[in-house]
Amino acid sequence: MNTQHFREEALKHISILKKDFEAIKEMFPITTEDIEKMTSSEESLRLLDQIAYRHIKLQDTLGKLIRSYLRDKGENVEELSTIDLINLMEKRGHSINENLWLRMRSLRNTLTYDYPETREQIAQALNELYKLIPRLEGLLKEVEK
Repeated sequence: MNTQHFREEALKHISILKKDFEAIKEMFPITTEDIEKMTSSEESLRLLDQIAYRHIKLQDTLGKLIRSYLRDKGENVEELSTIDLINLMEKRGHSINENLWLRMRSLRNTLTYDYPETREQIAQALNELYKLIPRLEGLLKEVEK
């Protein structure tokens, strides 16, 4: 698969995430109490699951996109780890960096665990992910060139 394919797939994930967040926009910033209410409703819980799933898919796709993009630019990326790819992107002047990637991974982990003691962290993760979407859209514009 080529860079354009991965870019389109990432755009699809972002589009769905934006629609999911639009459905709960009146809650922003999301609180622990909002998460309590959402986890007690099957419909809202499905929405939270969808957001977590799309975030996972988005980050996986971004990893593939970055590898493909760098390969297209003539870089030998076959043996590089994802963090090495991220660092190479940053060196090339792109807006992604190791801190952002690791933060996305942390958000991913937080959103996949639903225990009463993690609900405050889930609320914070949702608020942060919502704020990250424009930055991720910017990254996709960078690799469009």
